[in-house]
Amino acid sequence: MIEPIILNEYGEIFKPHSDTKFSKYSEENRLLAKLIDGTYPSDHNIGSHDICRGWIKIHKVSLAYNVIICKKCNLRIMIPKEIETYGDLRKYLSKKIEIGK
Repeated sequence: MIEPIILNEYGEIFKPHSDTKFSKYSEENRLLAKLIDGTYPSDHNIGSHDICRGWIKIHKVSLAYNVIICKKCNLRIMIPKEIETYGDLRKYLSKKIEIGK
């Protein structure tokens, strides 16, 4: 099971899905977006938003960025396209939260 990821300075939590199809990857190295390797369409649920229990999806929004979006409350977090794994996302958001303090 992949550990939950803190999304922002407010402590909102993203609970990643443990996708058995990708069990060959270590937990932190599993692909965030199946859209990155083309296995799933870009609107595939990648987890849930702990607060509102909405589904979190990832979409490509430009050549440089993807967006993580909660389909229930519309939480929206832009991430660089280089973020490809849950581990990458955890590190990126952790640094972003630390800088914002």
